[in-house]
Amino acid sequence: MHHVARRARIRALSLAVLSFLVAADAAAGGTEWAVHDTPAQLAAGDLDGLALQDPGRLVLGPEVKQLAQVDDANLWAVASCADGTIYTGTGADGRLYRLDPGKAEPVLVKDFAEPAVQAIATDCGKKLYVATNPNGRVYELALANAAAASVVFDPEETYVWDLALDAKGSLLVATGDVGRIYRVVAGKSPEVVLDSGEAHVLRMALGPGGDLFAGTADRGYVFRVSPAGERFVVWDSPFSDVVDLAVRSDGTLDLVTTGKKEPPAAGGPGAGGRGAPGAASSSAAVTPSYSEVVVVEAKPEPHAITAAPPAAVGPAVGDREGPEPAEHEGESPTPTGAGAEGSPAGEESGAATETAPAADDAAAGSPVFDVPATGEAPTGEGRVQTMAAEAPGPVSEGSAVVRIHPDGAPERLWLTADERLHSLALFGDDVLVGSGAKGRIYRVASGEAASVLVEVGGAAVPVLRGAGKRIFAGANDAARVLEILPSHNRTATYQSAPIDAGVHARWGRMVLRAETPGESTLRLRTRSGNSREPGELWSAWRELAEGGVIQSPPARLMQYEASFTADAKGVGPTLWRVEVAYVPLNMPPEIRSVEVLAPDLILEQLPAQPMTVRPNRTGAVPQTNVMMPQSREVPMAGMRAARWDAADPNGDVLRYTVELRAESEDAWRTLATDVERTFLSWDTATIGDGKYTLRVTANDADSNSAARMKSTSKLSAPFVIDLSPPRLTTPAVTLDGREAAVRFRAEDGTSFISRAGYTVDGGPWVSLEPRDGVFDQLDEELAFAVKLAPGKHTLALSAIDRAENVATTRLLVTIDK
Repeated sequence: MHHVARRARIRALSLAVLSFLVAADAAAGGTEWAVHDTPAQLAAGDLDGLALQDPGRLVLGPEVKQLAQVDDANLWAVASCADGTIYTGTGADGRLYRLDPGKAEPVLVKDFAEPAVQAIATDCGKKLYVATNPNGRVYELALANAAAASVVFDPEETYVWDLALDAKGSLLVATGDVGRIYRVVAGKSPEVVLDSGEAHVLRMALGPGGDLFAGTADRGYVFRVSPAGERFVVWDSPFSDVVDLAVRSDGTLDLVTTGKKEPPAAGGPGAGGRGAPGAASSSAAVTPSYSEVVVVEAKPEPHAITAAPPAAVGPAVGDREGPEPAEHEGESPTPTGAGAEGSPAGEESGAATETAPAADDAAAGSPVFDVPATGEAPTGEGRVQTMAAEAPGPVSEGSAVVRIHPDGAPERLWLTADERLHSLALFGDDVLVGSGAKGRIYRVASGEAASVLVEVGGAAVPVLRGAGKRIFAGANDAARVLEILPSHNRTATYQSAPIDAGVHARWGRMVLRAETPGESTLRLRTRSGNSREPGELWSAWRELAEGGVIQSPPARLMQYEASFTADAKGVGPTLWRVEVAYVPLNMPPEIRSVEVLAPDLILEQLPAQPMTVRPNRTGAVPQTNVMMPQSREVPMAGMRAARWDAADPNGDVLRYTVELRAESEDAWRTLATDVERTFLSWDTATIGDGKYTLRVTANDADSNSAARMKSTSKLSAPFVIDLSPPRLTTPAVTLDGREAAVRFRAEDGTSFISRAGYTVDGGPWVSLEPRDGVFDQLDEELAFAVKLAPGKHTLALSAIDRAENVATTRLLVTIDK
């Protein structure tokens, strides 16, 4: 595959030239190009061992090591101690496990009656605290005999979302369906530290100076509670849930917020809040649909971390199965409480409290993310946006990473409408974010767009944390505890999202924009198919032929795979642009309907409206907006009009030929050719009466060569052209005294008679019915009798056919005295 490596070093055409060539090819109906070079296009594929850096470069990513896997579907809480011991709780069977240093198999410590172990906090000396859900309880376990557990707090609230130990070793408990924070001290009644007025307090973080920060679900508030107990909303999120937050040593607060926000109820925190209509959330409203886990490195100061499992609705104690997690209508994001980061614990207690990395640790740890970039790549502009105070009105679903500076100014680091973000970890100046898309961890740096650091697989990375040079994460597909290592993969594979040609296509050449420094290699292969999901029903993988020619058979869809291999020095390839040439099979146009309007109407052209006629199916060709003519109906005697609905599967430009044929004829008469619009009006004066059929033929010759051109025809329903009035024959009058009896016939050669009547001496119109009572023939017999005064009278007879042609005649009648 040396030809691939050589081609990887060739610079592609400039974007301007490439755009011109693509547009020319598109117009000619020949070769089209699928181009993958934006972060969104590349991120749509699977990154197995790769990182996707801003502004869109695929490189070898950090190695991922599995530390443990417990016998359950989900992990909901993890705490670690300085000696390397890790405690973790599950969210399906409500179990507490311990992972001893250097051992891969976890030890079952306690099997709780409740379905979920929600949060864990420990002083790593004597005590271990565990929160369970639903019907939330907080248990105290002695590390020396962890199997023995006693309930130290049984709140009236349904859920316990988070636990933390403050600098004095007191236990802080965050609750929900009534959002409060309690301080629990042995021998004393629980003290309410914060009554938020929100439905749920999801996350807590201890900041410098003893401030306590809390994120809520309902209206998405971030609270600060001072050591003196003063509460203050430092930010009102445009999203409904603040799912994770962390405080830096200088007081900077980074957070993740998500969920569609409803209009706020009247009043602020504590002024209606959870009790106000529309403000109170049910437990289902915050039921996560994923598992969460986080591990931190063992350090001299112990740490405690919690996460949010799915909250079942009110199972009985001992109900092992419990209800299934509630589904969210419209798939709105759900609060996902995860462990808080705060200031170091006081020396006096040695309590486990999460800390942000110190400045020296952050600087030392930064190289974890510095994947060497080689070769040319487009230069990205900074995308950091500073926000004014956000109004609490509803926003589109999505997620955001936000930094609140010590002076209170919010700065949006990343806003995504496509990703559901669940968790956050600090690493130097950067923020790492766990998402629900393919188990990805994103790196969000101030002044840059978000980049994919690693893809660990599974449905989500709901929680992650950093400690020094180490990053830990949890995957909820099989309850795995993972560590992201500072070393990088030697090999990795990228599989693109399927390229959809829209129709059956013949695949041509693949052109790369990449670098393979040193002895690194980049190998490409492809497969094709016609089913939506790639798999066994597709062709086998085939490597490219010399010159980058694709060997996969013709099909509607194609997928490419790029294999990255580093050289002996660990230097790997960089890939940032892939172009795939293909020739779509030219499909014939489609005419869905042909409608002939009623007589005496024309279609008048209105100002044209923009319309996309060439869909951007693959990213290869920019959407082509053309001005499609519109029309309206306008009365005009003697005219007819027709309109049709047509489209081209390839998005080609269409032109039309319109023909007419009488029922009694074999040959078609051409009304118009080379019609660009989808309607036509014509004068019927030279055509003659009769029953006709219209034929519309569409062709795509403007977009294709003569050999590739396709056409399609469609017939209208039969319609009548009738310009001649009926004939009134054999009128006869019989007098009987003063009564005149009149008989006559109305005949038409084309249209049925529809109405008839008479007037006497110019008087009002008197309707008549045919002898058989129904106007349903070309020939109708009509009769009436009328009493007349002596003298001379004029009787006017009239008949109208269905084409609105009118026939009249007059009779003179004299009545003697």
